[in-house]
Amino acid sequence: MEEHEADIEPLRDDAIHTLEDHRESVFCVVFDSSGRFLVTGAMDHQAYLYDTTSYEKLFHFTGHDDSVTCLVFNHNSRILASGDMAGKVQVWFSPPESPSTNWIRLAQFNTSKVFTRISRLHS
Repeated sequence: MEEHEADIEPLRDDAIHTLEDHRESVFCVVFDSSGRFLVTGAMDHQAYLYDTTSYEKLFHFTGHDDSVTCLVFNHNSRILASGDMAGKVQVWFSPPESPSTNWIRLAQFNTSKVFTRISRLHS
């Protein structure tokens, strides 16, 4: 054993909980404004909503064509936007009567097509 190897301490896992629903690397996570919910997005094209008290998976956001790389809630956490590497953005709404389990897709668009059209207009 070399001298510098003796100084390396083993890694310590201080995780409170490990979420294992994604099949590939997680790229983004976001907490809602209350801290009660967490959404994860990953290379497997999936996004999931979890309860941070029980760590139960509450909702599966579908429809992405590539790795989910960004997630953001609005100020009151009723609207969530999710984006993927293919340029698709989806906007989701959570109705007041079932805020954690019944998300509705409000909009879906491909930003690469939007930017392509805008650049052609200015060319």
